[in-house]
Amino acid sequence: MARADTGSEDAGLYEALYHQAPCGYLSTALDGTILRVNDTFLGWTGHDRSSLVGRRRFAELLAPGDRAFYETHQLAQLERAGELGGVALDVCRADGSTFPVLLSSVIVDAAPDRPVIRTTVFDATERRSYEDGLRIARERAEASEQRLRALQRVTEACAAARSVQELVDGVSEAAVGVSLRIGTGTGERGGDGDGEVVVDGSTVHAAVRTEGGSTAELVWRPAGGGAVEDDDLALIRTAAVQVAQALQRLELHDALERRAHRDDLTGLANRALLRDRFELAVARAARAGTSTALLLVDLDDFKAVNDRYGHAHGDRTLVEVARRLRALVRPEDTVARIGGDEFAVLCEGTGREAADLVASRIALDLGRGTEVGASVGVAVLAPGAADDLDALLQRADAAMYERKRLRRLRR
Repeated sequence: MARADTGSEDAGLYEALYHQAPCGYLSTALDGTILRVNDTFLGWTGHDRSSLVGRRRFAELLAPGDRAFYETHQLAQLERAGELGGVALDVCRADGSTFPVLLSSVIVDAAPDRPVIRTTVFDATERRSYEDGLRIARERAEASEQRLRALQRVTEACAAARSVQELVDGVSEAAVGVSLRIGTGTGERGGDGDGEVVVDGSTVHAAVRTEGGSTAELVWRPAGGGAVEDDDLALIRTAAVQVAQALQRLELHDALERRAHRDDLTGLANRALLRDRFELAVARAARAGTSTALLLVDLDDFKAVNDRYGHAHGDRTLVEVARRLRALVRPEDTVARIGGDEFAVLCEGTGREAADLVASRIALDLGRGTEVGASVGVAVLAPGAADDLDALLQRADAAMYERKRLRRLRR
């Protein structure tokens, strides 16, 4: 009698240990039908024993994304090896929420010719939380590294740019998600201050303005189109400073170039730029076997206009003459101011006849449309000739004075 009581107590203890274990236990047939489940698993998932045992297969309790993989891959592995360990899955609770678990399964013979799958289920909530934390930390680290690389490449592009177009291309190619637009600003979106940052959905815009008046818009789209973070704003603000400094450097360079190669009053080429253009034109003409013409334009009676109306009026006259000269020649021709009231026009690929026609047109237009007339001398350089610019100017100057002399004789 005592032995029977002891056996009953042992069975009761076993049942208590089984149902109150710190992990879930399930027994299923080979087709997955649930044969037995402990209270721990039921408590975790909220299912009733009566709704599971003999009624549902274990795979039906898995989240849809896990279910297909479990049935097609993990069950096959279990059948081949007889056991399966450390599988991470999500189990669906009775209320529809999911519960992360780790499970291990083994096939045992519960009775002759009746194999059973016994599965141990562990709560993986803390592990999943830890893994999620690691993943988030890794993603943030990767995003931070991406931002630093983008900023470094933008900085390098700003330092290397030798023109505004190179700056635009270099910054836009520096990193994925970065682009630069010149001549626009976030003022269109409500910001009107230098460095003003505007967030538009998942895109950040920063206004860039320089002391020289250049405006630009720097755009940053974080990878993946996610939410804009404070680090994204810090990146674009720093990048905007780099772009502004690059634009200011290019402005200064352009100003120096203009002073070195442009006439301050009229904006025409000066003698130095005319010399550069002449050398290029002569080299191209030698290869093409064509002529190069140089026209020297000297204003008649300009000193009298200056003396009568003052230098400010004289300056306006020179600006008007420059405008007319540009309009009278081809876009590819170079118009230069080489003295107080002397201008030169370089016509590449132009022979004597065409050059004389241009000279006549200039003299006629300036004689009718301004307070001063003009005498125009023409010199033509044949293909392969060795004359330099000074020699050609001397020839054009001689031709111009000859025209003046002939005009005086006609009077």
